[in-house]
Amino acid sequence: MELTDSRKSLCIETAQSIKGSARRLFMARTVKELGAGGQRRAERDLRWGRMTIRKGTHELNQTAGDSYTHAATGSSRSAVMVSTTAVTSGSS
Repeated sequence: MELTDSRKSLCIETAQSIKGSARRLFMARTVKELGAGGQRRAERDLRWGRMTIRKGTHELNQTAGDSYTHAATGSSRSAVMVSTTAVTSGSS
């Protein structure tokens, strides 16, 4: 994908108009479209931070689009339910 002056200004203005994870996802998708060397190119031409792009790329690659899943907390839902049930039934 070639970055013409009009595309550059469109990408910069769009990124400035949105905030948070939506902005990072936009950046990650744009960089993905740029292809090999896209991060460095976006950093140079669009003045985007590479760490922000990396964070957006990580968010984009997560499964099911959910940035906070219960499985990521270290214990399964069933294990939490079983331990809670055992504690409440044992104290009765």
